[in-house]
Amino acid sequence: MAGQSTGERVPGKKYRQVVEAAAVGDPTNRIARNLKLSWPTVRAIIQRESRDIADRKQELLDQSLRIARRAANRIEDTIDEANLSQANFVYGTATDKIGQLSGDPALIIRHEHLHAHAHQHRFEPITADNYLAIIDALPDAVADDDPKVAES
Repeated sequence: MAGQSTGERVPGKKYRQVVEAAAVGDPTNRIARNLKLSWPTVRAIIQRESRDIADRKQELLDQSLRIARRAANRIEDTIDEANLSQANFVYGTATDKIGQLSGDPALIIRHEHLHAHAHQHRFEPITADNYLAIIDALPDAVADDDPKVAES
């Protein structure tokens, strides 16, 4: 079947690498580039193995949940011991993995930045008609009280 990408001729090791990378959520373009395969070939393998990939994601999710529970229990048990930072690191990593693998929007932490500036932000597109006016409105780059500028 010349001209049609099926992934059937991809060697076993490389084929498994495509499936593993897709299971952890790597984009198709990155998988194709890293493994030196065409995008259609990688896409065909992912489509063919989508059930297997979903099963692998579920296995990783279950494992991460178990690790997170064990780490949380260890943190509780060792709250007064020096090894707490290590358990906390493992717990944070496992809970991050849970959020990535489960896709649960309730686990996604939304970061919002408060713009508490003294001035108002204003967007004005730069066009051929208004760019000189925008440049003229900018403050001077050199301060009047700079002695080096006053001498020149």
